[in-house]
Amino acid sequence: MTAPVLRRVSRIVDSGGRAVYVVAVHDRSEQVRVERELENAAAELQATLESTADGILVTDLSGRIRSCNERFATLWRLPGELLLRRDDVAVFDWMRRSVVGPGAYAQRLAVLSEATMLQSSDVVQLHSGTVLERVSLPQCSRGTPIGRVYSFRDITEKLAANQRIDVLSHTDALTGLPNRARLTDRIDLALAMAQREGTPFALLCLNLDRFKHINENLGYALGDDVLREVAQRLRRHVQREGDVVARLSGDQFALLLQGADLTRAMAVVDGISASFVHPI
Repeated sequence: MTAPVLRRVSRIVDSGGRAVYVVAVHDRSEQVRVERELENAAAELQATLESTADGILVTDLSGRIRSCNERFATLWRLPGELLLRRDDVAVFDWMRRSVVGPGAYAQRLAVLSEATMLQSSDVVQLHSGTVLERVSLPQCSRGTPIGRVYSFRDITEKLAANQRIDVLSHTDALTGLPNRARLTDRIDLALAMAQREGTPFALLCLNLDRFKHINENLGYALGDDVLREVAQRLRRHVQREGDVVARLSGDQFALLLQGADLTRAMAVVDGISASFVHPI
């Protein structure tokens, strides 16, 4: 059986001038076992950090970087030499210059630095176009804060997908106009403004005469072309902020004119009538 030991040899000279050697042996088995367990735990922790899809940054209470994973460096596009130099000031300066609105970004970090037990979640937009969700949690040891853990997740594609879904769910596929659902939302807003501020609005509804005849005799493809042309002509009469032209269904359209009194509403009606004097 072998065991790791620490051996210390001391030379001692007695009163008669004779030299003797004292050998002290200390068993390091327990110390080595603890060190290996710590090394394994650190390796497992680093492997866990590298296996996650999130970028992880760990700092101490003074803001110095204690640990980070490669995903963190990738998300922030950190130059490799910054991490190799272990230049925390340069790393944080790079992050500050990478975000849209660096002033507000610095203010949020200052709040987190002062409130050591604060948990937070927000969104950070980078100049590269990447949007990151940032979650910050205090790191504690035996109930005492010792640092902070930041996790960063790329939500750019998720936000874009949500935006596409919202557009598709509120847009008429044929004409590209807002649909009935979007118009309903805008009418609710117009009603609320009218009740709260007394702001008037007008709602114009119209449909195309003999449109069924076009589909039955000339074909649905030509009918679709007619609807797209009608949409283009109606768009020309929606010029003010808050105005909406929408396709309700079939050959039915509507215009919401925000802030319009009767005079303006009738002027738009006359303009629409004039624009359809020209044949399609």
